[in-house]
Amino acid sequence: MSTSTYDFVIKRGNLLPVITATLQDANSNAMDLTGATAKFIMRQVGATLPKVNATAVIDPDQVNNKGKISYTWQTADTDTPGIYEAEWEVTFTGSKPQSFPNDDYLVLRVLDDLD
Repeated sequence: MSTSTYDFVIKRGNLLPVITATLQDANSNAMDLTGATAKFIMRQVGATLPKVNATAVIDPDQVNNKGKISYTWQTADTDTPGIYEAEWEVTFTGSKPQSFPNDDYLVLRVLDDLD
C-alpha cells in the first residue's frame, strides 16, 4: 500500500514531524478554538484501547491561525509499526466536546525503520 493513502506517515521511533491540523466545521471553515482544550487520540486498527490519549496544543493565536492544533510525539507513541486511527477531541467552553474529523478517522501509518 502506498504511503500516499494515509493522512500521516512516520517511521518507528521517530518523533518528528509533529502532527498538525486545521480543524474545520461542516462548511470547511476553520474553527475558532479560543478557550477550548484538546486531546489527540490514536489507536491501532482493531484495538479497543488507545495507544495515545494525550493533550494536544491549540495555537494560542486563533486570529491568525484559526483552527490550528498540534501534537508532539512521545517515544512510546511511535514504537509499534502498524496502521492507526486517530482523532482530535476538542472540549469547547461549557464542557461541550466535539471530535475532528467527525465523519471518520484520520488514518496514520507507523512504518518500520531499517535498524
